[in-house]
Amino acid sequence: VDMLPEFRQGPASEREWLSSLDTEVYVPIFAKKEWIGMLALGAKASGNRYTDDDLNVLTTLANQTAVALENARLVENLIRLNQELRQAYQALDQANRNLERLDQTKSDFISIASHELRTPLTVLRGYTEMLLEDPAIKENRYLYQTSEGIHKGTLRLHEIMDSMFDIAQIDARTLELSW
Repeated sequence: VDMLPEFRQGPASEREWLSSLDTEVYVPIFAKKEWIGMLALGAKASGNRYTDDDLNVLTTLANQTAVALENARLVENLIRLNQELRQAYQALDQANRNLERLDQTKSDFISIASHELRTPLTVLRGYTEMLLEDPAIKENRYLYQTSEGIHKGTLRLHEIMDSMFDIAQIDARTLELSW
């Protein structure tokens, strides 16, 4: 810390605190150009001073410590991301089950509606055809146009019901093609 110029410019309170630790060597630990820690070593048991080789080894140790700490952070982030991914997958799976249930409900509705409405529509169609053939209706232009309008609407509803029935068969995978 005393040798590197960037540390000599530090606040006096920090330098005093470091001096109060009664250590001989401080080796900063940097990761991504940020100071994330420090190795603080006391005097050697032999009483000898730290050599340049000792300081090089300590610098390498600090660099390896920075790599290890960064890897630990990355692993922690990876674990967190995996948990989030699992939660998202569970939510997606639940949404998929809900969609399948809605699709089945839709298919059931179309099937029931197309089946249940066919009979009354067939009856309505038959009666409107009878009205259109009745000579008294043919003579009255207003009644004939009204009956004709009802008949056309009935035919259109019948086409819609046939389409719904086809959709129900497609959903149930029971539709057979006639070549």
